[in-house]
Amino acid sequence: MNQKKSIALTTTFVGLVCGFVLTQQQAAAAAINAPDPTATSMVAPQSTLTTKSAKSNEPNPNEQLVNQQTSTQKAVTNTDIGSETVNQNQIPRTQSTVSPATNISKEPATSNNNPTTSAQPQQETVAQNTAATSSANSANEATQPVSQPTVPATPQATDSTNNVNTASATTDPQVETIAQGTWGTSKWEYTHQGDDYILHFHAGILGASSHGYVDSNNYFLGSIGKSPEIFNGNWQWNEELTQIIIDPGVIANQDSSYLFGDLRNLQKIIGLANLDTANVTNMSGMFESYQGASLDLSHFDTSNVTNMSGMFLDYQGASLDLSHFDTSNVTNMSGMFEFYKGPQLDFSHLNTANVTNMSEMFERCDLTNLDLSNFNTANVTDMSYMFEACGLTNLDLSKFNTAKVIDMSDMFSGCSGLTNLDLSKFNTAKVIDMSDMFSGCSGLTNLDLSKFNTTNVTNMSGMFAGYKGSQLDLSQFDTANVTDMSWMFLDYQGANLDLSHFNTANVTNMAGMFYGYKGSQLDFSNFNTTNVTNMSWMFAGYKGSQLDLSHFDTSNVTNMSGMFEFYKGPQLDFSHLNTANVTNMSEMFERCDLTNLDLSNFNTANVTDMSYMFANCSSLTSLDLSKFNTARVHNMADMFAVCSGLTSLDLSKFNTANVTNMSQMFWKSKNLANLDLSNFNTAKVTNMREMFYGCSGLTNLDLSNFNTAKVIDMCEMFDGCSGLTNLDISKFNTANVDNMYCMFANCSSLTSLDLSSFNTANVIVMAEMFEDCSSLTSLDLSSFNTANVHNMYCMFANCSSLTSLDLSGFNTANVTDMGEMFSDCSKLNNLNVRNFNTTNVAYMRSMFGNCRELTSLDLSSFSTTNLNDMVGIFSGCSKLNHLILGTIFQTHYDESLPKVPNTGTRVPGTNRVVASPYWIATSGYQQGHKYTFNDLMELTGRDQV
Repeated sequence: MNQKKSIALTTTFVGLVCGFVLTQQQAAAAAINAPDPTATSMVAPQSTLTTKSAKSNEPNPNEQLVNQQTSTQKAVTNTDIGSETVNQNQIPRTQSTVSPATNISKEPATSNNNPTTSAQPQQETVAQNTAATSSANSANEATQPVSQPTVPATPQATDSTNNVNTASATTDPQVETIAQGTWGTSKWEYTHQGDDYILHFHAGILGASSHGYVDSNNYFLGSIGKSPEIFNGNWQWNEELTQIIIDPGVIANQDSSYLFGDLRNLQKIIGLANLDTANVTNMSGMFESYQGASLDLSHFDTSNVTNMSGMFLDYQGASLDLSHFDTSNVTNMSGMFEFYKGPQLDFSHLNTANVTNMSEMFERCDLTNLDLSNFNTANVTDMSYMFEACGLTNLDLSKFNTAKVIDMSDMFSGCSGLTNLDLSKFNTAKVIDMSDMFSGCSGLTNLDLSKFNTTNVTNMSGMFAGYKGSQLDLSQFDTANVTDMSWMFLDYQGANLDLSHFNTANVTNMAGMFYGYKGSQLDFSNFNTTNVTNMSWMFAGYKGSQLDLSHFDTSNVTNMSGMFEFYKGPQLDFSHLNTANVTNMSEMFERCDLTNLDLSNFNTANVTDMSYMFANCSSLTSLDLSKFNTARVHNMADMFAVCSGLTSLDLSKFNTANVTNMSQMFWKSKNLANLDLSNFNTAKVTNMREMFYGCSGLTNLDLSNFNTAKVIDMCEMFDGCSGLTNLDISKFNTANVDNMYCMFANCSSLTSLDLSSFNTANVIVMAEMFEDCSSLTSLDLSSFNTANVHNMYCMFANCSSLTSLDLSGFNTANVTDMGEMFSDCSKLNNLNVRNFNTTNVAYMRSMFGNCRELTSLDLSSFSTTNLNDMVGIFSGCSKLNHLILGTIFQTHYDESLPKVPNTGTRVPGTNRVVASPYWIATSGYQQGHKYTFNDLMELTGRDQV
């Protein structure tokens, strides 16, 4: 960029001279680009958008030069030393051309080691295992080239049925050997041929299973994919593998769990029938997530297998024939067909006589029909989640023997397609857990449980959640041992529900028990709630008829959080509720439709959390909390948020000595006109964020007793208090506050603010702090310490009554955003920003936009070094006629600086018109020289590439 020298410019109007001062700006360009003094008009300038200079042709530090290896650098194959087979370490991948009749070419390749030159395209490198050898062999290898084995021809499948002796294939002349080694005693090689990545196993015993979650990728790897002997952490190989070839003589390990699991790109297994599985006991997850061609399992010997859990989990392949499976010794079929997405299956040949675990067996499978008439479930103890979220429309379990089942939790949950379920033959005498058993069975029209034996059941949580059918007869239920009934009738929409026979003497948890209940009146006269400790959300969203709680014993209840949240029933009588031990009342009445709340009997001595307790109770017109004991309360966040029906609130008896959070406490309670907080003790409060946000009905707020020494967040504290005409915060201690975003925004009736006591040393955000304080006529910020502030976006936007603002004491060294900082300060005629440090500012869009009364601006300290956007920075500054720019001010767009009015344009506020549309230098270099707008842009614009 050319060196720029100081120059001063003016424009001449009839009877008016405007000054424009540019210091230290491009003297040479000024002399060269000086316009003809006789010109009377100017052409609108072209945009001076800056483009970045082209990058130098330097090597990319992220690119790694790859040295080509000569073809004489041969891979070392597995070496048998005595009876010991040694695995090879991986070496760089080499590309080779292979012919069945010839060895790999030994013609050397030329290496490129020039560090200043971009690397030429290299052949792919492959990893290969290096054999460990004896000291004698090592010495020999040190002096002789290592021989390269001939890459074995890739076997080809002759059909898709995986016949026993079809492990042979036509050899592609272009075969890339990626790696080779030994797993267990089976030698293998991993090759790339055409579009396929092929893993070929030769005769021998496969290695032991190795599988588990990979945290970095968050997916489950199978035995092959996780095996350090094969892929050794190269997870992309696990994703790219398309074929597996199995030679005759390959013997599966006793633990073959997840053997082919999660190889999501695997298209076929050639020679699967060659795999000897006679000794396998564990096949769990063996074909998890398989998506390829049909599997031939006709030769699978499963006679010794005991574990088939998750064997076909998430199976998405072609047809699956299980007719040859011998499952006589299998005990675990948990999740065997979970998430199954294949064709229909025939289970008639499965022997389940010894199975004890069928949990999740068909969970979320896509099967539309299940014929389990052949299932022998005599020994099954766990049927939890067995049919969870299946798309079944019909299910016949009439032959199920459930005599030994202990767990039926979620057994049918989410089976929304079922309309009928006959469980009349179920023996549930030993069942302990029935939680969520029918949860989400929204399609059931009838459910006959008259023969259910629930004597031993302890958990009925969520058992009938979402039930919409006809009357549910639970009169035979023995609930004497039940301890958990939480969410039991969540969103129940069925017919009459008679719970008069329920024995609830041992129940401790009734949380959400009738959440969203839409049925008829409930009779709680026999409910024994003596031992209940949790009633949170018990009647939340209740839409039923009359609710009589007079018989409730709540003496041991500690949690009533959300107990009546979203309540839409009739009025309630709380006079009998014993709340002496309650510690949590958060959200207790949030969004309820009650118009009156008599809580005079409430004992709140032990309550620590009252957050959201009355939030959004917009129907309440009065609230008497004079008897509330809040001595132990820590959290009052949103306690009265959006109580739009309240006009007054007497909190004079509140003890807030232990409260730490008052954020949004009165948020949007827009009709509150009177709020007495004179007794509030705020010594421990750290959060006052949005405390009075949107309290537009308040006209006066006395916070003179507020101790804010520990407050960190005052973001939007008074935002939207548009009715406030007076606000005394002169005693505020803001030493620890770091966020003042929108603190006084939209306080449109305030005419003055005394912030002289404000300590802003730790404040980081002041964006929109005074935005739309349209009645403020003066603002003294001389005590403000802005050294740590990063954001001043819209800080004074629309302070339309301010006429003067002195910010000469502002330290803006760390500010990055000044966009719209003074926009729409329409009466501002005196603005002192001469000491602003804008070195780090990236955003100045419309910074002075529509400051219509500004006539002069000294921006001599402004730097635009890191600026990205200054569009419209002076837009609407129609009276700006004196502008001082510094040596490091550079424009970005042709609209960044004020344009000279066209000839004949009326000068704002006068009867004068423009006669000579030029900027004229009034001081500095070439005083008196004329410049068109384009010349002016050149003086302050960035170099063009």
